[in-house]
Parts: sequence; C-alpha cells; structure tokens
Amino acid sequence: MQYANAALALNKVIAKDIFELNGVNAEIKSFYEARKKKYNKMRIVEMFSGVENRVIFGMVLISGFPIVMLVKEVFSVLKINDKDLIIFCEILFYLGYVAYYLYNTMLILKRSADQTTWIVNFE
Repeated sequence: MQYANAALALNKVIAKDIFELNGVNAEIKSFYEARKKKYNKMRIVEMFSGVENRVIFGMVLISGFPIVMLVKEVFSVLKINDKDLIIFCEILFYLGYVAYYLYNTMLILKRSADQTTWIVNFE
C-alpha cells in the first residue's frame, strides 16, 4: 500500500502542476493526512480488497496449518487418542492463531499505509 499511495500522491502533484518544493511537500502531507483518516475508518473487507493484501490474507490462513500439525503431535506425545478432543483443539488453536495474526496484520497494514516512502520524501 505504501508504494501505491506514493504513486497516487505523485500523480496528484503532477496533475496539479505543482513544481515548487514547498508546494509538493504540502500537497503530499495533505494527501497522507486524508489517507490516514480513511485507513483508520477502514473495515476488514475494504482492507483486503487489493491484490497484495489478499495474498497476505491467504498467507495468514495457510500459516495456521503448522499449528494444527503441532497440536496433533503434542496429543500423540501425550498419548491422548480422543479424536473429538483432538479435532476440537486443532480447530480452536487454528482459529486463535489466525485471529491473532489477522488482527496484527490489520494493525500493520493500517500503520504502514499512511507512512510515506522514499519516493515521496522531498524534505
């Protein structure tokens, strides 16, 4: 999102024919302030609308599978053979893992989206 926002900010500056450094900085700062307000109000459905964010979402879902395998291994080491208990714990740990990492991913996306990159850093 950072590079997409940088491209949008530069496009906005070019479209307005602003060539003075102070004007460019002011325009970019106002652009990122508007983006920051937008991203703070953004819901999860809107957040994962971009292709790169969908890839991140898929990686979070896939990365939960080793937790399921770990739970299965722990139960086999403890010699617990109750299938229902094992499946319940696998689902519980998977959902907990995905919820935790999804929450943190959302925080990271919101924080990184309103930060400028080196492309638009004219100060």
